[in-house]
Amino acid sequence: MDGRRLTTRSVIIATGSHSTAPPIKGLEEVGYLTNVEVLRLRRLPSSLVIVGSGPIGSKFAQIFARFGAKVP
Repeated sequence: MDGRRLTTRSVIIATGSHSTAPPIKGLEEVGYLTNVEVLRLRRLPSSLVIVGSGPIGSKFAQIFARFGAKVP
């Protein structure tokens, strides 16, 4: 900050992130969607598998299930 020293009680670091596919054999041949690409879908898939147990994966599973997709 131009050589100035700032003091504060809290700091938020929001560096951003991006999706990466896990190293699953055959994944490239089958095809997959990232959390960004899935938001661009024009039609609801009849079924899908969510890989990941974090908050984003859990939320997508809930959303698609409520819209009627089969999410095992």
